[in-house]
Amino acid sequence: MDDWQDKLRFTKLPVSFINQTWVSTYRRCAKKSLLQTQFERQDGNFYMFGGSAFHVALEHAVKSPDRNHWLAMSNDESYWDDVFGEVFEFNARDTYVDVDFDRFRYNLVRKDLLDGFNIGQLIFFALQFLDAAGFEILHCELPIRLDIPDGIPYTGTVDIVLNHRDVGMVIADTKTSGIWQKYFRSASITKQSYSETQVANHLQLTHYGWMGWRAGLWSPEDIKKHMIFTPANLTKYSRGSKKGQMRGPPFHWGEPNPRNIYRYEGDLVTWLTMAEAGMFPRMYPSMFGKLDCDKCPFHEHCYSDKSSEAVPSYLKGV
Repeated sequence: MDDWQDKLRFTKLPVSFINQTWVSTYRRCAKKSLLQTQFERQDGNFYMFGGSAFHVALEHAVKSPDRNHWLAMSNDESYWDDVFGEVFEFNARDTYVDVDFDRFRYNLVRKDLLDGFNIGQLIFFALQFLDAAGFEILHCELPIRLDIPDGIPYTGTVDIVLNHRDVGMVIADTKTSGIWQKYFRSASITKQSYSETQVANHLQLTHYGWMGWRAGLWSPEDIKKHMIFTPANLTKYSRGSKKGQMRGPPFHWGEPNPRNIYRYEGDLVTWLTMAEAGMFPRMYPSMFGKLDCDKCPFHEHCYSDKSSEAVPSYLKGV
């Protein structure tokens, strides 16, 4: 066993594999990451389902030998039935408690929701952008697995890996926030913004860069750019002074520091060491002073749990 494998060997975590999502949850609220492992069923929402369907369709488009043929198929509701079926292979249909599948399928092929084009055309348009800029998509939905001898494996899937003869290798992630409220709630699409610094230091992309390095796919120095793709920004404003204009740049770029990957591994070991020692405190995450706990699917378990030794005895009966 190499030294780095020994450092990353954990055996007593409450998960059967370690992925970026679980680690991210632990950082935000360690108690939630523990509760996630204690409940078999976890309901999803329409944002999650929309994002999953988009990722499946994007992968189809990238890997299709004839992208024009794929575009034609994406105009048919039956194609989206197949997409939904692939999503259900990972999360059962009945876990999405607030999704009207028939309405969503119908909306996906409508052209009036996105000012003259539908989701399939939006994906096609985005890929044309990348082609015209000289980018080659090397991988789409690239699975990576790190098997640690006698330890829990690390798993992850990189959305997109690109290459450009002048830029070099790019690791990218797709964020579909801002678009699904139009499809499920008839609300307005919202512009998505990222600064160059936010993209360069994006922790999810750093995690995947780290995994690819340890899997032997690339070195930290090989990664020349991070990119985040926001489909919502490819849509146009439908009213106001900006009517007819795109909401913003669909691709957000940042140049990562290779040293961040080495530093990230140290941070990751620290977090997992704490978790293996049974440290799962409530973090009480908030935004602008307002608790986010009400949005957590496990909030009732926390609100009603008075077992913590940090709670004075005179309050435990309250």
